[in-house]
Amino acid sequence: MGQKKCPSCGKWNDGTKEECAFCGAMLDHKKEVEKKLRLQGRLPKKIEPSPLFEIKPEYPWWRKTILYIVAPIYWTFFGIVSFLVWLVAWVAA
Repeated sequence: MGQKKCPSCGKWNDGTKEECAFCGAMLDHKKEVEKKLRLQGRLPKKIEPSPLFEIKPEYPWWRKTILYIVAPIYWTFFGIVSFLVWLVAWVAA
């Protein structure tokens, strides 16, 4: 791949490595920040799209159209149901 220069010690390292072979510092600043956040438990979790309404580019046009129409109806329905469940729990308490 190439070589990367260490931001801490200034020595050149193999481009495929994530840490400096000489001082142990991270060669990529973004990965260093991500590693610190992961260790602290503050790294936000990735939100996965709903597999029920995942619209892939390889779907035929008619399936994409149906999913674009049905998805907002689905989420609106479950939003209303969630509100009603909350309301019943609030009144019961």
